[in-house]
Amino acid sequence: MWRKLGICAVVWMLASCGNQVEKPIKNPTQIDTYFPISDFINKQIDGLEGVDLRKDLYVNGDHEQVRQQLTREQWRSELDWFIQADINKASLATAYDIVDENGTTSYRLKPGENSNIEEMTVIYDGDRVDEILVKAFDKNTFYQSETMAKLSTDPVSGNLSTYELETTQKVLLLSPRVLKVKSQVEQP
Repeated sequence: MWRKLGICAVVWMLASCGNQVEKPIKNPTQIDTYFPISDFINKQIDGLEGVDLRKDLYVNGDHEQVRQQLTREQWRSELDWFIQADINKASLATAYDIVDENGTTSYRLKPGENSNIEEMTVIYDGDRVDEILVKAFDKNTFYQSETMAKLSTDPVSGNLSTYELETTQKVLLLSPRVLKVKSQVEQP
């Protein structure tokens, strides 16, 4: 009997060690109600490694131009603001009104809802994402910031072509600070 039990145990262990493909555990805090901007950006990043970036930086009127070639990790860091702007969170499942019209989908924060992303607009050219516009606002007792962001894709390839961020920051008792980033991806 012990021999039969041992053979059954060995067979059971071998069967449980099969080559099954395991799917990642679904993130319970993520939903798919709104435009998946973080997925969109991550797919764009996959094709950007080694591509040149020309970036104009403006801080309170001072200008600096930077040219660089970024790794995948650097691209992820560079585009992190857009990834963080993803509104597909369980806590925001009913926070936005969705308006679809003429190739444009807008997600507008409902009155009384709490999120720093006030509005996201996705403009399509057919099935291709042409532009993404995001308006964010953050305020507390001592600090206020407003950010307008725009991301555009190439009309032929659908790859990221330009992105812009403009933030106005106001700290209590200090003058407002304006930061602008205008970037262009230079496709090979």
